Order: sequence, then structure tokens, then C-alpha cells
Amino acid sequence: MNWRTVDMSRESRLDQFAYFQTLSNPYVGVTVQVDVTELAVWCRERGTSFFLAVLYAAVRAANGVPELRRRIRGDQVVEYDRCPSSHTVALPDGTYCYCSLEVDRPFREFLPYAAAEQERVKAAPTLEERTGRACSLPPVSRGCPTRP
Repeated sequence: MNWRTVDMSRESRLDQFAYFQTLSNPYVGVTVQVDVTELAVWCRERGTSFFLAVLYAAVRAANGVPELRRRIRGDQVVEYDRCPSSHTVALPDGTYCYCSLEVDRPFREFLPYAAAEQERVKAAPTLEERTGRACSLPPVSRGCPTRP
């Protein structure tokens, strides 16, 4: 994964950087309402995972915004060329583990890769995230997105 150092002295977000640098675990969360009815129907008709479809679209969109690929490393800001996803996978015993996925491939190639990666982490579960540059997508919805 490639990255570059951002010269914050030239950035309009210098004050935000100074604020977040004081936090022990700096992060930003964004919550939006999106009508995903058509996507849910499309996934159901094709037997495609709704969660993986939303994850793929959201992380690809986030990676399209340079500021969302920025992270604090020590006393500087770096910008990655892309950030993987980070989500939890339920385990049979009721616990969970982390799974990180790259979304740098076409969607039809992403689906089998993502399914295999989820099975891989189930076989060797960990609570350690692979990177400190992930983009997470909690599976939160209002109502049932699979009903038209």
C-alpha cells in the first residue's frame, strides 16, 4: 500500500489535525440515510450478499475522497492510495473476529474473494485489525432493506 506525507501547513484542515492529534484514538464517523431498495432487490434476485455489495460500494466511494484516506502517523498526516474495509464476521460460538478486504478489483471478482477471505478469518479468528487505515461499515439498517 503506497502513501505520501501530507504537508499540513498548506492544508485548510490544519486546526482539525491539531485537534485530532491530541486524541488517544482519533477517528471520524459518518452516518447517512440511503435508499438501498433497488440494490436489495438486485442482490436478492441474483443471490448476492447484500452486505458485501454495500461494503464494496461504500469503501470504493470512500476511497474516491482523498481526505478519507488520510491517517495520523506519529506527528504527521499520511494519505494512502487506498484503504481496505474492516468489518466483523460472526463466529459459531457467538463471538466475532475482524476481516479486512481490498476493494481494488471488479465487483464480480470481489464477491468470491470476499467470501473466501471471510471463511479464512473464521478458520483463524483474530481481534487484531490488519491495518490502521481501514474503512469500516457497520451493518446497521432501519427496517428491512430486503423488502421492496
